[in-house]
Amino acid sequence: MPTVLTHRIAHVRQDWTHKTTTDLTRQLAIIGIENLNVKGIMATV
Repeated sequence: MPTVLTHRIAHVRQDWTHKTTTDLTRQLAIIGIENLNVKGIMATV
């Protein structure tokens, strides 16, 4: 049963990501993606 639940959760997350990014690309002309170095940011705080 846990495998089925894990698969279901993964599918729901993937579906949400796909729907959200599709909606954003239809509404906006430009989308920027940034890769943040969280460890580096936390080290300077």
